[in-house]
Amino acid sequence: MQDLNSLQARQFRLLMVYTVCSLPLIVYGAVQAMQTNANSPLDWVPADFPARAVYDESVEKFGAGDVVVASWPGCTINEPRLDELVQQLRDDQSFRQNNGQRFFERVSCGRELVGALAGGPRPISQADAARRLEGSYIGPDGLQTCVVIGFTASALKQRAELVDRIQACIQQVCRVPLRQQHLAGPVIDGLSVDQAGQASLDRLAVPSAVLVTALACLCLGSLRAGLTVAGLSFFCQAATLSLVHYSGQSMSALLIVLPPLVQVLAVAGGVHL
Repeated sequence: MQDLNSLQARQFRLLMVYTVCSLPLIVYGAVQAMQTNANSPLDWVPADFPARAVYDESVEKFGAGDVVVASWPGCTINEPRLDELVQQLRDDQSFRQNNGQRFFERVSCGRELVGALAGGPRPISQADAARRLEGSYIGPDGLQTCVVIGFTASALKQRAELVDRIQACIQQVCRVPLRQQHLAGPVIDGLSVDQAGQASLDRLAVPSAVLVTALACLCLGSLRAGLTVAGLSFFCQAATLSLVHYSGQSMSALLIVLPPLVQVLAVAGGVHL
């Protein structure tokens, strides 16, 4: 009996050594995983999914659909500052990678396209050019337009920062305050999901941890046992998040439920054992 207790004590000490040694890596991985929240519905389906195959074929022919569409009151084909804005979005260093490559595949606006059609090899009037682009780059009034910015794969990894820079550039060049800017498109959709998920997690993480700890103590009838089970659940939660980082993946709207799910399962297992 004494030998069994001694063996269990050695195993417990060895387990604690492993836990302490792995803790820095687990904490670092968990923090990094929570900083890489990136949502794209395309990533939720396999490459051989029929609709995904059709989309990939369209991308090869026409380019990716990861765009930001920006407009605001006064963004018309008669606004000359759009020329400077488009030029800055294409050439400014803040929209380039460290190797000099552009973050954006393309930047275009209705004013530029109307000018190209009106001044092309077979010129047409500005009104006819605007009419041809109505419903895409031109609004129903024949004047309202937009700026379309196509993101590269590397830009999608930094979309939050780049969207902020785009808004700052619009504010600086076109003198449009942030509250009057209207941004849309798949990039904005994914970013909005990211921000909403992160905000919910930040707001509910601490209350959830307190509630789980209280329930564990109540169900086990012991403060020591409850804190032990809750602590193990937090460790499992962090370890699972670190696996997301070290496996090269990023958090998404699907994986955002992973931390509370693992926490609840760990506590439930601890209570039943």
